[in-house]
Amino acid sequence: MRRIAKTHPPQEITAWRDANREINHSYRDLLGTAAHGALKLKLLEEQGWLCAYTGRSIDNNSSHVEHIKPQCECAEWEDVEYRNVVACFPADGGDVSHGYGAPVKGNWWDEHRFVSPLSLDCERRFRFAWSGHVHPNPNGHECATATIAALQLDADSLRQLRKARIDGFFGFGPRSRARPLTIADARTALANIESRDNNGRLQEFCFVLKQSEVSGFWRAQASVALGEVGISVGFARIWANPLKIPPTPAANPLRKPETSVKQLLPKYIEQARGSL
Repeated sequence: MRRIAKTHPPQEITAWRDANREINHSYRDLLGTAAHGALKLKLLEEQGWLCAYTGRSIDNNSSHVEHIKPQCECAEWEDVEYRNVVACFPADGGDVSHGYGAPVKGNWWDEHRFVSPLSLDCERRFRFAWSGHVHPNPNGHECATATIAALQLDADSLRQLRKARIDGFFGFGPRSRARPLTIADARTALANIESRDNNGRLQEFCFVLKQSEVSGFWRAQASVALGEVGISVGFARIWANPLKIPPTPAANPLRKPETSVKQLLPKYIEQARGSL
């Protein structure tokens, strides 16, 4: 989940609310108006054209306006409150056939157990692995666990989409480029992972790709590929710890860091791309 930094609602929404201030209008009354169209476009642009919950790429035809706090739980005007709405996959907010995301969340609501994409720490509450699986961070975190369950963020179909994106980005998998990224390409790609293109779009699952368990391995592999020999023990630990590969004791520094890291690398790959 990528944090969404809300700005100001579109002028059309403000004007619509002002024009109807004396009437208890609901979101249903907003549907089909120019203000609703402006609202959805603003949400899509604000989110970099990514689903607020899943990180899938979306557009106007593959998304709907989702209420973080369900409409049935909203007080007066709350269902047309800008900070309560985001753009989400799919187009039909009631289509549960995909098995994950906003539709399966439905009317579930627990303000104290739901990790909102608007919260400051939402990106730190989820940990992604090479396999595409998502885990609460730290392990057992109540709110993250409840959110993963409510949105079915670890549903197999969504997990496979994430895994395909990870493999393709870093140059692995049967449909990816013939050879993994060079170190120069890897550094550039990771440095610009959250940059928007000329149309204001973010890369699909960009927040997954920047995770340490994914990009941390790549940095290790890139260094080994270059044959770097001045590897410190501390940096070796940074590579190893996310996957619980035993670090080299500080009292016994690596004499041949390049060789040692190469020996660890196959195990690192196996664990990273396995069942995590």
